[in-house]
Amino acid sequence: MTFGKEKRIMLGWLALLAPLPLPLNDVLEWPVFFVYAGLVIHFIQKAEKGSENWLSNRALNVLGLVYLPILFVDLQQAWFRDQSVKALMHLILFLVVVKLYSIRREKEKWHVFVAIFFIFVAAMGTSSHLTITFYLIAALVMGFGVMARFAHLHMLAAMGREPNRPAPFPPMRWSAVLSTLLVVLLSIPIFAAMPRLRQPFVMGQGGNNLGLARTTGFSDKVDLNITSEIRGNRSVAMRVQLPDTVGGENMRFKAATYDYYRNRNWYRELRNPRLIRADDDGSMALPLPPLQRGARDPVTGTIFLEPLGSSTVVLPTSARGLKPIGVPVRQLSLDPGGAVFFNGLPPRETVQYEIELGDRDFIAGVEMSSDGGPVGGYPEALDTNGVTPRITQLAQQVMGEGTAREKADRLEGHLLTEYFYTTDFVGRDGQNPLEDFLFEYRSGHCEYFASAMVLMLRTQDIPARLVTGFLGGELNPIEDYYIVRQQNAHAWVEAWTGDQWRIYDPTPPEGRPAAAPRDLKLVLQQMYDYVAFRWDRYVLTYGSQDQKSFFQDLRDRIAAAWARFRAWQEQDEGQGRQISDTSGLQTDIPTFDVEADKDAESIWQDPRFRYGGLAVFLLSLGVIVLYLRRRPLSPIETYTRLRRELSAMGLEVSPSTAPLELQRLLETEHPAVREDVQRLVVAYLNASFASEPPSPEVIQEMRPTLDRILRVVAEDLKQRSKAEKRKKRRAA
Repeated sequence: MTFGKEKRIMLGWLALLAPLPLPLNDVLEWPVFFVYAGLVIHFIQKAEKGSENWLSNRALNVLGLVYLPILFVDLQQAWFRDQSVKALMHLILFLVVVKLYSIRREKEKWHVFVAIFFIFVAAMGTSSHLTITFYLIAALVMGFGVMARFAHLHMLAAMGREPNRPAPFPPMRWSAVLSTLLVVLLSIPIFAAMPRLRQPFVMGQGGNNLGLARTTGFSDKVDLNITSEIRGNRSVAMRVQLPDTVGGENMRFKAATYDYYRNRNWYRELRNPRLIRADDDGSMALPLPPLQRGARDPVTGTIFLEPLGSSTVVLPTSARGLKPIGVPVRQLSLDPGGAVFFNGLPPRETVQYEIELGDRDFIAGVEMSSDGGPVGGYPEALDTNGVTPRITQLAQQVMGEGTAREKADRLEGHLLTEYFYTTDFVGRDGQNPLEDFLFEYRSGHCEYFASAMVLMLRTQDIPARLVTGFLGGELNPIEDYYIVRQQNAHAWVEAWTGDQWRIYDPTPPEGRPAAAPRDLKLVLQQMYDYVAFRWDRYVLTYGSQDQKSFFQDLRDRIAAAWARFRAWQEQDEGQGRQISDTSGLQTDIPTFDVEADKDAESIWQDPRFRYGGLAVFLLSLGVIVLYLRRRPLSPIETYTRLRRELSAMGLEVSPSTAPLELQRLLETEHPAVREDVQRLVVAYLNASFASEPPSPEVIQEMRPTLDRILRVVAEDLKQRSKAEKRKKRRAA
């Protein structure tokens, strides 16, 4: 392989790897990616054949003119639809392909390498999912290999080596591995010390999860004719850290409220929202009445909200306030139904915010007067569009007489006991799905139950609205936080019962989100989520406050280590001294043993030490399992395994098959294993019936012999299966 040919092939493979994350991030269209990949693969094949027929300067000028209309359209999209990254990627990909097909001089290869590097930067800048680390490592290894090989070939050419002669590849395996590890290790302190901007350097469409859909249906409308598939979606919507005194298994998280029911759809009222402004410390208090006498003092938790494709800020119904962390948000909006949302575009990365929780549900939004009428204008809560005479008659019959709360309680009980939960809507296409739900099918999902209750309450002049959000969470015991998944999405009702807004959930218990049973699959999912949560917490949402805590913790650890060292010196000298602890206070350390005991106790209480111990245990267990799998086998063990594996492959071998009969079977059907089978059977018979134990050399040969026999038999069976299929196709 000549120097130029090898360089072209390496650049082709690097160009093929660089844009892989872009279509997964919606930065690049899949058709464009496939066209680009096809052209690059064709270039690699052409380079491997040693072709010298590359594009001329005239062809380059023609291609540039052909691309001008595409560039004009891309610039329009960039201006009107904020797709500047997509337009830039189209241009760079075009330049890479054109330059690959026109490389003639050495410096042009470096031009292509620089363009590929910009594609790599765009892929990293628009990605935030944990799996991007694998792409990063692969790009580092391949990029290092290409640059090292380029430098090697350049040195050979400078030394007078003929470029048409193949050049040996230098041993760079360990240097590539060590260089990659060094880059990763150096990047950790650099990342920790780099000033936090908390905004991606490159912003594109999507770019948050490598194509993993995380939409939950929180939009400006809810369509009852679309059966949701969210209940089976195990994607994470958010993670919630709560104090020990607060449980999250049955906590409700409010996301959106809907007031208008029009033509089978619920719509949100987002006009003239109420602004919630941040205090000097960044905290935002919801417009709620003061705490009642005897109420529990508020406690604090933290939410890590994943990108949902919506601007909503998901909050527990017991929240009294919130404080965004690491994002420059000075105000939020509150709709009339009490749902909080960001102003502007939906977040494209994980959003972290602290929450202040009370001891009961608090529903912010527009309050009602004592006679049930809206205060400040909220007629939407009494809108009866979509109500039919049959629905009104049923509401009167079920709710009867009494206070608004008594009526609402009766209606909730009726829906809970007289109707059934289902997600099977095959054959349902009526014009009035709520009437069909109430009078014909008497079954539906949570949005049907909540929608029916809202409209029936309104027929009796009880203000009500539809609410969507999440119900409950799944405790991850590794770090004691709750995982709220897409399948926890739920709908319920808020109704004004004369003195306050109350929550009603008419969906039967079997239709409400429930925690998955604990099994091996759930444990593995939670272990993966723990890693993903650490990624979100300490990479994606790592902010200036985290930096401050990191350096304070580093300073405290250095000071504590120095204090222990000084105490050890003083103990060795038999002296006690006053030393300064990390807070500047004077602490008397009479002996080293007391401090050592305290330090040891604090280490055992440190969760990172426990998890580190767990990781060491799992690693040790893996090493033991690997050793057991590769340890030497005795002839008897080898023969037993051979018989078992052959039976699993479909051969007529049973425990009653004699060794010599098994030997004849394999020699007849698979002649290539004759010598290995004879060696194994002889060793087995000697070990079983001879008085002398097998020698170490025989034992060492058993596992390789077994592997060779099984490999040959498997390959023979595979070839015979293919031949049989070809024979059947010809016969057909």
